Amino acid sequence: MEFKDSYQAGSKSEKAVLAYLQKKYPDAYIKTGYCKEYDIHIPSIKKYIEVKQDYQSQYTGNILVENSFNGCPSGISTSGSDWFVFVTRANFYVISLKALKSLVREDNIPNKTFIGRGDKHPKSAYLVPRERLIDKCFKVNPRA
Repeated sequence: MEFKDSYQAGSKSEKAVLAYLQKKYPDAYIKTGYCKEYDIHIPSIKKYIEVKQDYQSQYTGNILVENSFNGCPSGISTSGSDWFVFVTRANFYVISLKALKSLVREDNIPNKTFIGRGDKHPKSAYLVPRERLIDKCFKVNPRA
């Protein structure tokens, strides 16, 4: 998948999460332009959300949690969000940034470096076992 395709898919996931959130928090909005700290802000409750799409997790058994790209901190390392929302084909899985960092640390999840499909530079990420991450999340059915 090329970067532009990945970006478009990610934007679609952000919009789906936003639509769900706006049912309860109409003031929620997607941050426009590049912002590595968060994707969605909810001013009324002063919360920030990071949205990550991982459709491949159903096949790999892992959720990818990026921590650097091209040698620079990114993802979990630079997020200023309160919550991470992992979007799969069927559900949204929500976990606090603090709980996500704790999970990676306490479970001694190894950090892997690789060049992702469509990327030109290496990224480092934790490959968190999907079921382990889901155990720490609360699940949201976006169709409900």
